[in-house]
Amino acid sequence: MYVTNYTTVSAIYAPDGTQVYPSVKDTNGNYFSTDPNGNVIDTLGRTPITKTTNGNTITYAVLNSQGQTSNYVVTTTSISVSTAFNQAGVTDYSGPQGSVQNRPCRVTSKPAIAGPEL
Repeated sequence: MYVTNYTTVSAIYAPDGTQVYPSVKDTNGNYFSTDPNGNVIDTLGRTPITKTTNGNTITYAVLNSQGQTSNYVVTTTSISVSTAFNQAGVTDYSGPQGSVQNRPCRVTSKPAIAGPEL
């Protein structure tokens, strides 16, 4: 690593040339930052993934190649868990455990299908 401007540190670089302070920036000048909600913002000012939580539903809006977002929804639930290992030195557990209720799936609209005109 090396430091530039020793009196007031303006940048710190890793051995591969990646800037690691005050922000992470690769040798091509690409970097990312975060918004007040913790979402990542890339070099072009885009937010590649936005996470929204509403109760037990988490929605990930992911930037796709068309410049739009594709939504992936995860629903969580709490399930009861009880272990019965009955082994010396092993503590059994009984209580709630967080679990994913459904797999993330892409939320899309069905395309319109045009039939032959009669």
